Amino acid sequence: MSTRRSRVTGRNRWTFAEIHALTDEEIDDLMAGDPEEFESDFEDDGKGIFEDSDDSVDDPDYQPEIEELDSENNGSTLVEEISAEYEAQISRCVSNLGRCSSSEYLSQSINIILNTSNLSDVNNGSNAVNTTPTHTSLSEELPSTSSVQQSASTTGIERERITATVVRLSKKPVKRPRSPLPQYDAEGPQFQTNAIGFVGSAMEIDTQSIELKNILWRKGNMQKHVNEIAFLGDFSLPDEIACLDTPYKCFAFFFTDEIFDSIVHYTNLNAKRQNIGSSFCVTTSEMRKFVGILIYMSVIRMPSAERYWGRHAVTPVKQTMSSKRFYEIRRYLCFNDLSNMKKVGEPGYDTQFNIRPIIGHLNQRFAMVPKKPRLCVDEQMCATKMHSRFRQYLPKKPHKWGMKLFVPCDSDGYAYRFELYSGAGDNIIPNGYPNLGATSNVVVRLAATVPAMVNHIIYFDNFYTSLPLLVLLKSKGIYSLGTIKRERIPNCKLPSDKESKMKRGEVIEYVGSAYGVDMTTIQWKDTKNVCLASTYVGNLPFSKANDGQMQLAKAIRYDRKDKNYLEVDCPHIINEYNAHMGGVDTMDGLLGRYRIRLKTCSYSHRLFYHFIDMTVVNSYLLYRRIHKDDTDHEHVELPDFRFLVGDVLTTFQPPQERNPVGRPPKDVVRSCAGRTKTYLPPPEIRFDQYDHWPNVKDVKGKRKCKLPGCKYKTQVTCMKCNLNLCLLKDRNCFVQFHKK
Repeated sequence: MSTRRSRVTGRNRWTFAEIHALTDEEIDDLMAGDPEEFESDFEDDGKGIFEDSDDSVDDPDYQPEIEELDSENNGSTLVEEISAEYEAQISRCVSNLGRCSSSEYLSQSINIILNTSNLSDVNNGSNAVNTTPTHTSLSEELPSTSSVQQSASTTGIERERITATVVRLSKKPVKRPRSPLPQYDAEGPQFQTNAIGFVGSAMEIDTQSIELKNILWRKGNMQKHVNEIAFLGDFSLPDEIACLDTPYKCFAFFFTDEIFDSIVHYTNLNAKRQNIGSSFCVTTSEMRKFVGILIYMSVIRMPSAERYWGRHAVTPVKQTMSSKRFYEIRRYLCFNDLSNMKKVGEPGYDTQFNIRPIIGHLNQRFAMVPKKPRLCVDEQMCATKMHSRFRQYLPKKPHKWGMKLFVPCDSDGYAYRFELYSGAGDNIIPNGYPNLGATSNVVVRLAATVPAMVNHIIYFDNFYTSLPLLVLLKSKGIYSLGTIKRERIPNCKLPSDKESKMKRGEVIEYVGSAYGVDMTTIQWKDTKNVCLASTYVGNLPFSKANDGQMQLAKAIRYDRKDKNYLEVDCPHIINEYNAHMGGVDTMDGLLGRYRIRLKTCSYSHRLFYHFIDMTVVNSYLLYRRIHKDDTDHEHVELPDFRFLVGDVLTTFQPPQERNPVGRPPKDVVRSCAGRTKTYLPPPEIRFDQYDHWPNVKDVKGKRKCKLPGCKYKTQVTCMKCNLNLCLLKDRNCFVQFHKK
């Protein structure tokens, strides 16, 4: 051991002077030492040793402290207060270090000291106090008491007045919370449900409308009362959905027996169409197992599909179905009668004919869940590079190549329906609606199932936003908000990027009216100019009864020049947009973590895999929504949710398909911490009353009975559930376990 190392580790008590004399290398050696070399001899007085320490670095809910400096004084009072607090922190840490010798407490004390505000940044000629810690050597961060007093009482040089807001941030602030839904104010004014302000006919609204072209913009603020936009509908779950208490029941609510029977019918029909002499015939049970294997593959990743049955095979996959049978089903997999498909150029030709039944069925089932008040519309990519007429290239997406879908989601990521984009000829105008353009018509079609006159709010980006779309949605009692391009605003008075001389945090708002619908356009300067248009919110928050002076929210941004975090004014419309526009991105994140990566050359197969992933994610979000307020219910993570659904699909068989078969595969046994841990099967498998046969093992297989309440050991196991259960004349746990 070196002399420096022995000098550091040989100490059991520390004083301020000794800590101040240590170098960075000595502190590193001390921190890397064996904690057993040090013996803590401090006495606990009932208070935490670091009770008064600043834990802003480790606390994820830490909020910055804001102090408004008095512009009347010269800042000396602030310097004295900070210096006194700084000295108290140092004294406290030194006192703690004097009573203990452990390197752990030394590390915490050093972190506390390094997190203390640096007074050296309050220097001459500064306009703000920089409180960001600079992690340099300990000798630079621990000035003596005399140096602190000297820095606090510097005279002879006149300081400038400090007028800025001081924000103490030791790291990047935490993510902002989601803005709550506006609650009805009983003391506020009453609004009629049908009093939406729209005047005229919906068919008159189009891009060439004279009233929209001649709209007059004036400077002002749109500020609606909270009762005017409060949600008037009911989005509680019906009893049919609220009773879904298992992951598989949530999945089966969307992927019903009807869709399995349809796939089986068209798959067998496709096999006969390709080879009339083929003996291939798939059953509904095999199709369930096929889908279950696909879900297993989304969680358990292998380099290729062959590896799931290879040398390092995945047990649940290998025991469910042979690789030959799996490839045979995938070869003939079909979702529609291809003999009825129209050719290109014929009337009624449908580019999505093969996958159309799956799209229609899932859209119908997804829409059965009551919609939440806030919805958003955005694009979603089904990632693939296969050659197809549906393939798109979006350079700003994480997966740049793929098939594009338009999806309306809520803030949690649940998709209420979807629409596959098939090219420029896909611009379908719904009956009874005007032509608003290809992109705005997408929102009109997706919003067709949104209940009217209950104050739903839809968010979208500048790809869809136009003033005719805002007016049309308002005619149905639906508020809207979205970013917008300046070219889509008639008579726009917002300055262009070249003309704009706005500073960061400045806001320009213009309000106007068309067909009796009030609209607002806002331009806010962040790192760039951001333009938004809305029919319900502007720069100011919503008004309430007996509400005091309205204050703008603050957004925390990083200043590259000063290398610090600053607070800038943020319009309320920005907070609303940021809080509720990310629903589709949330679903994309859940899809990207675990998705079916099986390669294929068929666009219908690739879309079918993507729809299975969407169904599982929707089932997972619905399951969480059902058990949101159930404190006794155990939370299930997404991979475990996929495993539970896959277990039931590969093992469960409905009563109508009970076929006499031999010994079935055993359930999966997972190992945990070196011990064999068995899990109870899902209720769909446990109570299906099919293929549960007792098996007697030798003495080595004797285990505790898995029936709750039974404390005996037994050699009898259930071959399907793979659990030990007593089977005696006076103690028949086997039968009791499989009865509801």
